Amino acid sequence: MFSSLKRLGELRNSEVTLPIQEIKLSGKGPFTFRAVVFDSDRKEVRFEDYEMTPSTVYEWNYIGNAKANKPMDRLTTPTLKYILGFDEKGEVQRENKQVLKAAQGIPVVGDILREVSEWYSPEKWKDKVGKDMFDADLYSVVVVKDGKRIELAKLKEYQDYLRGSDDGDEGEGGGKKKVQVPCQLCGRPTSMDNPDYPGGTLLKMYITDKKGFVSGVTDSPDARMRTHVVCNDCKNLMEIGQRYVMDSMRANVGKLSVYVVPSLSPKAPTTLLDRIKVEGRGWIVSFMDIQKVQEEIKDEAEIGDWVYSVTLVWAAVQQSKFAVSKVMYDVTVPRLLEIKRTSKRVDRGLGIKDLTGKELDVVALYSISPVKESSRGAMATPFLDVMSSLMEGYPIDENYVYSSFLQELKCIRTNTCQNFFSKELSLEKGTMLATGFIKMFQVLNIMGSSQMVDTTSVENPIDYAKRLGLSKGHTGLFLLGVVTASVGLAQYKKGDKKKAILDRIDFEGMDLSDVKTYMSRLVESLRDYNILSYNEALVGEATSMINEDTSSLSSPQENVFWILSGYSWQTLKMIKKGEIKEDEEKGGEQDE
Repeated sequence: MFSSLKRLGELRNSEVTLPIQEIKLSGKGPFTFRAVVFDSDRKEVRFEDYEMTPSTVYEWNYIGNAKANKPMDRLTTPTLKYILGFDEKGEVQRENKQVLKAAQGIPVVGDILREVSEWYSPEKWKDKVGKDMFDADLYSVVVVKDGKRIELAKLKEYQDYLRGSDDGDEGEGGGKKKVQVPCQLCGRPTSMDNPDYPGGTLLKMYITDKKGFVSGVTDSPDARMRTHVVCNDCKNLMEIGQRYVMDSMRANVGKLSVYVVPSLSPKAPTTLLDRIKVEGRGWIVSFMDIQKVQEEIKDEAEIGDWVYSVTLVWAAVQQSKFAVSKVMYDVTVPRLLEIKRTSKRVDRGLGIKDLTGKELDVVALYSISPVKESSRGAMATPFLDVMSSLMEGYPIDENYVYSSFLQELKCIRTNTCQNFFSKELSLEKGTMLATGFIKMFQVLNIMGSSQMVDTTSVENPIDYAKRLGLSKGHTGLFLLGVVTASVGLAQYKKGDKKKAILDRIDFEGMDLSDVKTYMSRLVESLRDYNILSYNEALVGEATSMINEDTSSLSSPQENVFWILSGYSWQTLKMIKKGEIKEDEEKGGEQDE
């Protein structure tokens, strides 16, 4: 992924430059850039306002504030308190967070700031600056000395400082020579043993605990250089690349964030980035002008070593840390297109959107996964496990998938979900979405295998079960679910909106013995509501299929799922016919 970020940096900039951070301004504006002028000739501080434009951050070399407890040595910042040394309430900042102190180690700049510090101090000036000076969008330090105006952030020495340097000597006069080793990305000799990537970024997740990553488990420069070495030029390009990813190739799915890192051929055109669309729906990554993109991919294949792919990093920025939940490596474009085509075909063949009003996409998968959301984010291991299997194409345990779906369906039934999207679903819609995903996983060969479904309309439950690719035993369970819907309708008409028959289904799982017990109770309910004659043939068919194929009913979780699937399919068809009101259906099942 380092190489991918470097390549992005190259595409975003024609030459090595600074990882400028763009500022997203909200509202209509106008927006203000404010120069903080320290006049050493007059021993005064004044402010100069200018209209802020998209080019301002580049002109004044804004690369973001220093993270966490690191010295605030950035001369351009959106936070005035770092420049003045005090906030709008007059509270003085720590010295390492005062730009005039923290930036004194910068060549040339430091000498100028030391002269300013001889006459300026936060304690003397905190009562002389109005609160209205803290309302600009961006600030930078300007010094007037001997009648000359010096815009410090534009000085070459400051830019060189931000880039870093690869000096080979420990000092002048023949001091100890630093060890130089090849940069892992470009091969150029470098002596930088600690790249010190910015906190809270994609790059930082690899260096969260140096001692845990270095050879020999020590913190010496030699050990670090045996583990990870990158020159300043490559480091800067990677920072530019990761900034582009974090600003422009990020999407939210529920309370999760995903960052997309594309891997491009060395000769890929810059315009290719404009055709990659990242969003929190569909399947995260899509392509505009797909025919042109496919031509680019073909060209890259002819060039040689690189296969176009994307890496999906599911993570959250936590101040100076970048907390990674899951990384899905090298998802190829053909795989993304296959997932998209399969989801649409399964959707049409099973009538998922027609029944639920929702498409089979990443949002739907998130909504039926046991995700626990809180103010701090989300715990979403099952969702990420399934997504990883889907994207990377490796098999996933079937019982794990069934159990995960059933866990969320149960909380939908009992109104105990901690997943916001789940709260928008009824049990029936959630189950049908899960049914569609299971068929989709089978077609994509990550959960057993199955052929692509036909897309013609199906009304008969046995034909629908065949379209799902169910075994004879599972078809019997599906039919039991269809019959369950008839009992549910009878209970609904009697005023039981929650449908007590569903309480007889154990969402944790039902083995063959439990299934037969449920069949007996179901028949009793049919008699109680005087609807046995209307369902007797279907019950008989279900019983026969189950008895003839008990070997396929070994998974208690799968057994429950297919009963719920049959129930949900039939119930949603009843809703479409107007036999049940949809709003009452959802409200009834969640009322306590």
